Amino acid sequence: MPCNEIRLVSVEFSAATNAVILTAALEALGYSVQLSDRALVFRRGEWGREQSFDLRTKKMTADQSVDVAEVKRQYAEETVNNQAQKFGWQVNWQTNAAGNREAAVQRRAY
Repeated sequence: MPCNEIRLVSVEFSAATNAVILTAALEALGYSVQLSDRALVFRRGEWGREQSFDLRTKKMTADQSVDVAEVKRQYAEETVNNQAQKFGWQVNWQTNAAGNREAAVQRRAY
């Protein structure tokens, strides 16, 4: 691929995508994020290209520098953290032998 060519990818998230959780996921991956009423704009580093997530259509438009699978994995992890926090549960994240992230969740005693 020539160095002056930019490929854009459009990814559709589910209608239930939470902008606050997506912001946390992107920030955990090292992106700086700006949230407006219509879109979430993010970039990695000062000179990184701006990527966007349209809050109305739930579509992300990003170039090849964004690992979309990594964003989805981090979004899933942040969703677990968010729900655990809501219910007062403790979450411990570990990487298993296969290299996958696993969560051990401890519920509070009643």
